[in-house]
Amino acid sequence: MTTGIISILVLYLLMMLGIGIWSAKKSNKGSSDYFLGGKQIGPWVISMSEKASESSGFMTAGLPGEAYSTGMSAAWNAVSSVFSIFNWVFFAKPLRRISEILKSITIPDYLSARYQDHSNIMRTVSIVMMTVFQTVYICAQFVAFGVLFEVVLNTGFATGVIVGGIITILYTVAGGFLPSP
Repeated sequence: MTTGIISILVLYLLMMLGIGIWSAKKSNKGSSDYFLGGKQIGPWVISMSEKASESSGFMTAGLPGEAYSTGMSAAWNAVSSVFSIFNWVFFAKPLRRISEILKSITIPDYLSARYQDHSNIMRTVSIVMMTVFQTVYICAQFVAFGVLFEVVLNTGFATGVIVGGIITILYTVAGGFLPSP
């Protein structure tokens, strides 16, 4: 059984890496095209992507573990996640419209342009806050990989953290920094 699980996991990780490489080759026209997906992605796809990113370690390791230990009561956790998608329905289009007018790509760009912060204090504070919280978030994902490998594959926690970290770094680099064909 462990060989089958490892095969599926390796296949999944290779598919994710392939998607990262494919998207890098397709959308390597600059940072605006990369960050905005060529402005070809609708609000429902963006909302689902955001929700998946927000819940990644929890959905792959936490929720299955909770479901295993508590049963069907864990289903409410997944159902409640759907409601946050409605934020995108009400806020995505107005935010996109305003950010196009302000020619802003990222949230720090938007905040700086929207509130006319010429000193760049708002941009700097936003970037520092995002860096701190993203670092904690990424560490939590590595812990989720470690727990997943330890419980499902019966390997060491450190092995899961290292393998998960390598896959995450390769996927991220492939998605954003490969040269165009």
